[in-house]
Amino acid sequence: MRNSPSANLEPYDPEINRTYKQRRRKQKQRGQSVGTASMADIPNDHEREQRERIERHRDNQDPPPPQPDLDENKAIMEFGIPDLNKLTSAIAPPTINVGHFEIKSVMIQMLNAAGQFGGLPSEDPHLHLKTFLEVCDSFVILGIPPDAIRIKLFPFSLRDKVRTWLNNLPANSITTWNDLGSKFLLKFFSSTKNAQLRGEITNFQQKPGESTYDALDRFKDIPRKCPQHGLVDWVQIEAFYKGLNTQTRSIVDASLGGSLIMKSYEEVYNLLERMAMNSHQW
Repeated sequence: MRNSPSANLEPYDPEINRTYKQRRRKQKQRGQSVGTASMADIPNDHEREQRERIERHRDNQDPPPPQPDLDENKAIMEFGIPDLNKLTSAIAPPTINVGHFEIKSVMIQMLNAAGQFGGLPSEDPHLHLKTFLEVCDSFVILGIPPDAIRIKLFPFSLRDKVRTWLNNLPANSITTWNDLGSKFLLKFFSSTKNAQLRGEITNFQQKPGESTYDALDRFKDIPRKCPQHGLVDWVQIEAFYKGLNTQTRSIVDASLGGSLIMKSYEEVYNLLERMAMNSHQW
């Protein structure tokens, strides 16, 4: 059976040219939109490189830190309270194998009477250590090493900024008395202070109207403030002799019966001690 010739025919269009142009325009627009969409879906080299870089960066990143477990039953104010178990002293507890050590009130009283060190310019850290050791040595406890007593009592001999300095040291960082004493002197007796006192020894001068006794007493106090001055005894004696005024030096020369450099250290020192005592008594 044949199809009717008129079945596939378009109806008559009196403006066929116009209709043809409109259809062609629509076909072109559809073709451009399809082509553009297809090209947009295909990444170019630059986009592909960026995507690969992002993937590599994501793979190399550390995992996020775990979130702290919060106790929902805690009051908000409790979260600001520090863990008391972490408030550890800078001084590690000394090892005591035998016996029992307990800080007595009399120990604290004696330390307070001896004087606490606060780091003022007028305070002498060497003198403080010497006085502190004298107090500690007065306590003898069976089975307790002397260093254990010293390291336990030393914080009670400090005050103000010095106590703060000790508290700011890392927890358990001090394990021996020598370590504690060294850190204390390094902090509160600088190399500049040592050089200053060393200069006071080598450049000593007897003051106007000052007796031989007072001059010698003042001179001997300087090396005590800096035991690490490094000056041998004869250098100190020579520095003291050169610092005496003309009158006192003449008396020393006459008493020695000759030049000072021809005498031993012991001879000169003993003579100066006798002269100082005589001037003090008169």
